[in-house]
Amino acid sequence: MNMKLVVAAGMAIAIPATLQADDWNGVVTLGYSQTDIGGTGADASAGSLDFNGVYNFDTGFSLGFDASLVVADISNGGGDMDLNYLALNGEYKLQNGVTFGGYIERGEVDDNGLLLGNARLTSYGLTFGYEVENLDAEAYIGASDTSPSLGGGTDINDFGVRVGYQISPQAFMVGSLARSEISNTGVSVDIDMIALGGGYAFNNQWSVYGGVQRISVDAASLDETTYGLGVAYSPAAISAMPMTLSLELARTDVDLGGASSDLDTVRLGLTVPLGNTKKNVPANSVVNNIAKGGHNVVTSGFLGAF
Repeated sequence: MNMKLVVAAGMAIAIPATLQADDWNGVVTLGYSQTDIGGTGADASAGSLDFNGVYNFDTGFSLGFDASLVVADISNGGGDMDLNYLALNGEYKLQNGVTFGGYIERGEVDDNGLLLGNARLTSYGLTFGYEVENLDAEAYIGASDTSPSLGGGTDINDFGVRVGYQISPQAFMVGSLARSEISNTGVSVDIDMIALGGGYAFNNQWSVYGGVQRISVDAASLDETTYGLGVAYSPAAISAMPMTLSLELARTDVDLGGASSDLDTVRLGLTVPLGNTKKNVPANSVVNNIAKGGHNVVTSGFLGAF
């Protein structure tokens, strides 16, 4: 068994035990997925660990931490591919609901030379928003750096807005608009994303969730659209620790200059709530990526697809 998956499984067991405090909110999801890579005859099996957590201080300041690890094995000689993502964000909330803060995050992919080799994207910026009981809105502005570098004089600027709304105790919606702009000596390329998702709980045990995100690069005639639809089941009593079992069916359509390819994925998840979180969508789902994904469009695209 891959050592990273052993570590991930250990973390999935240990993290909830150490973070069960009233000031903590979040989830940890241990997942497995099987993806059919259309047009290649190959498929990819992957193990994953996803974590979203927020610690709230009495002063109105909150500290959020998000992490994702995916270890994939591609058949037909495709080799291994590792994806990892780490994010830290701080936010201060005023009494009138206005929020402001900042973030820093890093996404990395290592596909052993299959497509990108080893590539990292580090993003940082400022956030401004408004948060009340049923509404959570955030706008952000930031920049990103790549490794390997895209070359001297190249700038990457990120802009976006996310809005989450709790329609009722059973239903929620979340949406986002984002742009990452790559520019050098007066020439720029825009990477745009629009995403929408939501979920509904039928009762204390059964719920459904889903989302769609579309990324476009007009300069390259490239579109990537990811859909996901899932169902979650929370057993009444399996152990002393609450947990949720989930199944999601997802598809990513990639269209490049009229040529297209599909990635069809089946995702399984075991989710454990942290702290005073009662219930949440699985952290390895498309809709969770819409709500919690990276502030750079490229990072969000990888997280949504895998």
